[in-house]
Amino acid sequence: MAVVGAHAPVSSLWVAIDSAVGKGTTFTIDLPAVDAPVTAPTEPQAPGAPADAVRSPGATILVVEDEPLVRRGLVRSLASLGYTVVERAGPEEALALTDDELARVDVLLTDVLMPGMTGPRLADVLEGRRPGLRTLLASGFAPEQALESRPGTAFLGKPFSKAELADAIRAVLEADENNEG
Repeated sequence: MAVVGAHAPVSSLWVAIDSAVGKGTTFTIDLPAVDAPVTAPTEPQAPGAPADAVRSPGATILVVEDEPLVRRGLVRSLASLGYTVVERAGPEEALALTDDELARVDVLLTDVLMPGMTGPRLADVLEGRRPGLRTLLASGFAPEQALESRPGTAFLGKPFSKAELADAIRAVLEADENNEG
């Protein structure tokens, strides 16, 4: 809802929410009319490299996301990009990984706001257990808010496309390669 609320004023989007205990919630969404025909969006691609190209084959991504639909989408997208994916439904599950399991993870991709612990705090704990673990934080909030406690951490604003996800993961992996070489 934070993302919808942020985009509504600039896109002429109107959303009404009606909720009643025991009866459910109804969302009414009014979108602006357009005169032009609607076409399917195309994914932008970097020159010379398809969006589906995996820069580091065999890289393992730990996805920690408390929203099941978002998590499933991330897992599917990352797997289709050629990554090995380990998924956890929240910080508690991620912290339950053994040191051997965590040692195989190259990138932590975590939501910023989750029940029990924030993504930045989870990253601090897991990076303490697994030195060299790279982190990509994802949030529908502004980067300044999301990264308040971890300036310099890679950030991916929600919502994002598969191409943007691929580019963000690739950048995190390449940044580490550039720092080592």
